Amino acid sequence: MKFFFSLLFTVSILLAVFNVFYNSVKSVSEVREWAFLTDHEKRHKLFGDTYDFYTFINKNSQENANILFMPKDEMSFYLARYYLYPRLITRVTNEEQVAKFSQTGTYTHVATFVPLQVDTIIPKSSKDSEGFLYRLP
Repeated sequence: MKFFFSLLFTVSILLAVFNVFYNSVKSVSEVREWAFLTDHEKRHKLFGDTYDFYTFINKNSQENANILFMPKDEMSFYLARYYLYPRLITRVTNEEQVAKFSQTGTYTHVATFVPLQVDTIIPKSSKDSEGFLYRLP
């Protein structure tokens, strides 16, 4: 029984040493890949063109803008709330809601990943590689 516990202890020590060695090698290879990237390049690598769309919205809207946002999924909505702060982001799910909210006069922009068919209400748009930003009158 004593032999079994000493064997188990030895195996666990060897596994721990291997784990430390493996994580050290992995850290070096990851640092080499990410260390020389700028913050923008790192975020683009993580989120793709979606992040570029958020920076496009930041450049083309004021900080006090109220934006109707039609996200493509849940993650893009919450990322928009994070990256577009202090702008007020309101989620809409279809074009009928866009038409309804855009007539209230509260919102300044509509941001969406697909082109809208309500161009008679919202004539001006700017296109980025990932989405569209419409300026409300």
